[in-house]
This record gives sequence, structure tokens and C-alpha cells, in this order.
Amino acid sequence: MAAMAICSFRQFPVEIGVRGCGGEVAEGGRRAADRRKAAAEQGRRQQQRRELEKDRDEIAGVSAQAVIAGLAASLEHLVDSAGPQRYACSRFHAYEAPPIGVFDYVVRLRKYYRCSLECFVLALVYMLRVTERHSEVQVGELSCHRLLAASLTLAVKFHDDSAGSSRFYAGICGLPARELGTLEREMLGLLGGELMVQSEEFDACLTSLRRAGCAYFA
Repeated sequence: MAAMAICSFRQFPVEIGVRGCGGEVAEGGRRAADRRKAAAEQGRRQQQRRELEKDRDEIAGVSAQAVIAGLAASLEHLVDSAGPQRYACSRFHAYEAPPIGVFDYVVRLRKYYRCSLECFVLALVYMLRVTERHSEVQVGELSCHRLLAASLTLAVKFHDDSAGSSRFYAGICGLPARELGTLEREMLGLLGGELMVQSEEFDACLTSLRRAGCAYFA
């Protein structure tokens, strides 16, 4: 399986501005571009939904589709709230944003990590703990993928009995094995070694993911 280098991919522009020689022409061009963009987004979400519907796992009646879509939607919201990131302010910040979107990245990790669904809930708990305790760490366009990779790998090694090797997970994440190991240790240190999540905190996070996941495909 080919690795996707999160820290070194060049970000390519995905659309250009519409320019016309008259007000009505320009306005019509913008509307047409907006319609094409909306149609493309709708098609992308339908494809994502079909992909997630294949996953029959669940937690306490909450489907894998809701958990994964909820996680992706929550992370996308955090990235949008953080705004553009111009420089690296923590070890989790890359120099360039990766070309794979947050949603597609979450789906990729779900497909290939072969871990329990609970690990994705734990990963979000870990990310929120770190960002709340350490202001220099934000979930943004330069850090989201690397934070998720480290958090999910820690969750799998802590929660699941049949965890794979760091090299296995690194190939899926798109990071060198040594770099992923460094991020794991950094995350563990920022968490103060606290990987245990009480049932109340877990249930609250699961409920939040369920709501976000249902709203994403509404």
C-alpha cells in the first residue's frame, strides 16, 4: 500500500474565480459555478455515504456511519473555526496542508486501521483534551491529520488487544514510522499519560458524534 506523505504534499488549487466582461455575465457565471460546486459536493457526500453504509459496526446503537461522519464533521468544523494556519507552532503542524480532505482521511483510517469503532471516539477525546490544555496546539488545516493519526494510533494500542505495528499504521497515515512514533510520544506527554476515559466522558463524546453525523448527511 502506497503511503501518503502528509507533511510534504503540495497543495494544488481546486477552483478559480469566475471573471466576466459585464455585470450580468459575471453574475451568471458565478451562479453557474456555485451550482456546479453544490452539485459536486452533493455527489461527494452521496459517495461518502455509500462507502460508510458498508460498515455494519456500531456502539450502543450508534452506527459506524454516524460515528465516522460525526468525527469528520467535527474535525472539519474545528479546522474551519481555526482559520488559515500560516506557520507551524507545534510538532503536530505540517509545513503544508495535505491534499486529502479531512473526511476522506477519516474514512481511510477507518477502512485500513482494522480497529474497533470505540478507538475513533477515544481519538477525539484525546484531541480535545490536548487542545484544551495546551493553547499552542490547535486543530487546523496544518495539524488536523497529524493529530488524528497520533491520537488514533494511541487509542488502538491502548484499547484494542490486536494492535498492529507502528510501521503498519504509519503506512496508512502517510507518515514515516519514526515520525508517527514521535507524534505518539508527544501526544502521550501532552496528555500526561492519561489514556483512560471515564464512561461519562465517552458517552458524551459519542452522543456528540451521533448528532454531528446525522446532521452531516441531512
